[in-house]
Amino acid sequence: MSSKTIKTDFTAHSESRLVLYLSIGLTLLCAILYGITLNPTLNGGDSGELITVAYTWGVAHPPGYPLFTILGKILTLIPIGSIALRVNTLSALADTGAAVLLFLAVSRWSRNLWAGLLSGALAAFCPLIWGYAVSAEVFALNNFFVALLFYLAARTVGVPQPSKNLFYAACFAFGLGLTNHHTLLFVGIPILIWLWLIPFREMKKVLLIKKGLPYFLFGLLPYLYLPLAALRKPWNSWGNAATFEGFIRHLLRADYGTFQLASSAGPGIMSFWEINFHFVKNLSSQFTLLGVLVGVLGLYFMIRKEGIKGLSGLLACILLLYLSFFHARSNLQSRDLEILTRFWQLPYLIFATWIGLGFDFLTAKRGFRFSPAAALVLISGQIALNLPTRLEAKTTAFHRFAEAILAALPQDAILFSRGDIYSGTVWYLQGCEKARPDVHLVDRELLTQTWMKPLVQLHYPEVHLPGDIYHPDLPNGYGLRQLIAANISRFPVFFTEFHPAEDLSWEDTFEIWPHGFLLRIIPKGSPFSLESYLKETDRLYLDFDFSDLKNLPTGSWEFYIYHEYLQSLLRRTGKALDYLQANGNDPNQLASMAAFLEPFLAKQLPSECSELYKALGLIYQRLSSVNPLYIAPMKAALKVYLTTAPPGDKDFATISKMVTQ
Repeated sequence: MSSKTIKTDFTAHSESRLVLYLSIGLTLLCAILYGITLNPTLNGGDSGELITVAYTWGVAHPPGYPLFTILGKILTLIPIGSIALRVNTLSALADTGAAVLLFLAVSRWSRNLWAGLLSGALAAFCPLIWGYAVSAEVFALNNFFVALLFYLAARTVGVPQPSKNLFYAACFAFGLGLTNHHTLLFVGIPILIWLWLIPFREMKKVLLIKKGLPYFLFGLLPYLYLPLAALRKPWNSWGNAATFEGFIRHLLRADYGTFQLASSAGPGIMSFWEINFHFVKNLSSQFTLLGVLVGVLGLYFMIRKEGIKGLSGLLACILLLYLSFFHARSNLQSRDLEILTRFWQLPYLIFATWIGLGFDFLTAKRGFRFSPAAALVLISGQIALNLPTRLEAKTTAFHRFAEAILAALPQDAILFSRGDIYSGTVWYLQGCEKARPDVHLVDRELLTQTWMKPLVQLHYPEVHLPGDIYHPDLPNGYGLRQLIAANISRFPVFFTEFHPAEDLSWEDTFEIWPHGFLLRIIPKGSPFSLESYLKETDRLYLDFDFSDLKNLPTGSWEFYIYHEYLQSLLRRTGKALDYLQANGNDPNQLASMAAFLEPFLAKQLPSECSELYKALGLIYQRLSSVNPLYIAPMKAALKVYLTTAPPGDKDFATISKMVTQ
């Protein structure tokens, strides 16, 4: 059957075996490729929190994601693999459904099955969407509802009197999708307005809205989960959705700032135009430059054919609205680009649609006889380009990361954590795998919310919070000095790295000693043995090796762990050197540190270890005052530092002079 036959008589063949076979084929292709690249355990970002919340019937961070939580919980009941693997499967199923729906939408719209197949497959296997299709995140389920709305809209194209059921189905899909992710607002509202004004313009509009509204409200029913779950007061849950005020606050993301990506903005926030530049640059990495050009052609020719009021014009408006509003409201720094890029999956679905339409124009409309072969070649190319990266990214890094954190903690320790990477991963091990129940994990960012203290008192009654809220400038608030003082006689106290804006009033009373990824807090003047400290912390680096992550993309969550791994050792080395400087530079301790660092650095990326090479060189410099044989290794280490040091490093000139002399 040729593509021309399909185009000229699509309606007769819309339920044909070929449509069915291609749908099944695309489903199986997604199942196989998503299956072999599916993360076996938790991933970065919100993954740990979302899995734990689903497993424990908790409440996720605003706006709560109740639909994802409910579906995730259902999948955890299937006794196959880890809890994380089961919830990861939800993302794979959702993006598989999105790919098939996009195939059906573009096929019906263009009257070309191969154009539809190309759109669905290119979207499914572009790097960004593929990466989030194999781990527990809410974006894949959002992609499903976006594709479903596209499909329902495409069902009305070229139909003189479309069924009102399509409008009602779109209302329900929009409502249900909003219980997963609020960015669906940028798709659902324009599509419903377009359906109301264009395909259904001959129908009674008020009656259509009256009948569609109940479907929309019915779709919102999963939000009832939030207050019901909050009544149980589960640990690892956000907010107080059991009250009306708390529910509305949670729904509107008030703790972050409605329509903001982060709860607070620091220096170096990316500008609107800088974000748009990153988007265009990233677009070509998803579909290649050729794919981008074909997509632009597809948009152009479809608008010429249908006019600006057609479906392509609608998608263009959705894309511009989404990017303009979203990029204008984004309050993230350039280092947080990974957080931002995951929100570009929706625009990529739109662009994949246009690529299929451009392919249709360039091949079938011009009588090209090999459209099926061309589509399959392009799909194979997309898979070949991205499969090796996905296989390499299939890692247990975050599970090992959480294990390393818990292994560093003594019995009954308290960890005041900060950030998704630390809190979410440890929550998963404690909540889903029942690891180290003796450890008290308290996220200090959540302590800045008034609802957190009652939750801590309920689940950790032995932990003392010296006020109502962690904020020293608010009435009945407290700072870190009071928080540490209230608990240090009860537990071994540990923190994750401090944020520059955090209260540092504790420094006159307590001191920190780096302890693996963590920081141990002890009273100043406490008995201390550097030899015991080095032996204990050496074990943490020997037991948990993250050098296998060094070749992953620098912007990935996995590489963030690798960076933290190196930074934690740098903090330890610097602290030990300061201690030795103040206490006589014991050559045995210096030699012990050098003996540990030398083989460690041999396994790392030199470009990420410039400061560690500098520290190693300074260790050898101190040793050279005792034994000149250390001058050669000193120069070798400092030469590596000089070749990898960041521009403008304050010590560069001094060390360069030291090496040449």
